[in-house]
Amino acid sequence: MVEQAINGIEAMEKVLSEPFDLVIVDVNMPRMDGFTFLRSLRCTADDVAMLPALMISTESGMQDVAEARAAGANFYLVKPVAETELVRHVGVLTGAAL
Repeated sequence: MVEQAINGIEAMEKVLSEPFDLVIVDVNMPRMDGFTFLRSLRCTADDVAMLPALMISTESGMQDVAEARAAGANFYLVKPVAETELVRHVGVLTGAAL
């Protein structure tokens, strides 16, 4: 099942209230950007902190990739992302044979 959040704060509320296998986060989200979301996620006190995170953005600079990794992203992809590439990364992060 896939859940969608309209902003970073709603995403954090969802991830703290129900189990997820993975989060896919954009850098540019309203109310809480993707970097802040991931830093907050990684500071939680339970298994949520270990949730695999894939960041996707139109931002393609090396500083963006470095900031994403520092915030806790497992992978960083630049839009547009081909469906096959997204599915492959999701499979790697979740251990699922997709």
